[in-house]
Amino acid sequence: MIRKELFERMDGFDETHTPQEFYDIDLCLRLNERGFRVLFTPYATLQQKAGKAQPATILNQVEIDYMHKRWGSCLHRDPYYNRNLDSARGHYELRYPDVERILGAAVDTGT
Repeated sequence: MIRKELFERMDGFDETHTPQEFYDIDLCLRLNERGFRVLFTPYATLQQKAGKAQPATILNQVEIDYMHKRWGSCLHRDPYYNRNLDSARGHYELRYPDVERILGAAVDTGT
């Protein structure tokens, strides 16, 4: 949720660069850039009306390129993403170096 006044002050969603995908992420990053905090709650439910958005399996490369160009440094240093998870593959798997460290620690009996 966002106050209407703040949404308008932020110029709403960027329909030029993110008309189909990432408009919500872009807005949150712009809010954060201007000093506002974005909070997450697992108890909220979002219902989106059917619109012109493409299926989740088809991503718009132009918008992906824009997000990398505009927000690359933030996206690569996401302070909220679990550093133990691999962000390169997007499958929420343990990062490879951590897998070895964790499995080694679990197997190591200390002898």
